[in-house]
Amino acid sequence: MGDAVARAVPVLGDLISAHDLGSDLAKQITDEANAALDANARAINAPVAEAAQKASEQTIKAFCELAPQIQVTNPYGPNGLVDPQDVADALKLYCAAMQQANLLRSRNAPNFDFNVRAARIKQELKERLTRACQKNAPHVPGPAL
Repeated sequence: MGDAVARAVPVLGDLISAHDLGSDLAKQITDEANAALDANARAINAPVAEAAQKASEQTIKAFCELAPQIQVTNPYGPNGLVDPQDVADALKLYCAAMQQANLLRSRNAPNFDFNVRAARIKQELKERLTRACQKNAPHVPGPAL
């Protein structure tokens, strides 16, 4: 009679099979491992994301500072001599270079002077934007090197 009563009352093994338990446990372990990897990846990529955010802000600021200084001597537009794509390309190059500079600064790279690098990158941006806006301007020779 004891066996009959025991069979009438389900046991845990009747409700959750070893396969189900194994599958659920494996999924839980996998999910926890993936969450840990995601957190680790976010931690590793956080400085890169922060450098990119700063570079975007610096690009806008640099453009706002330089744009009023650069004379446009050519027509603007897709059929003009000032190609908007030239301006966009100059800004993209500046942003990428500033992202790299910001990342080097965050990593305390040895022998790296952020201010010197940023000034050089901004000067290059100004030169690219000027070339984009003054393609037909008369050539003014610079100092002889």
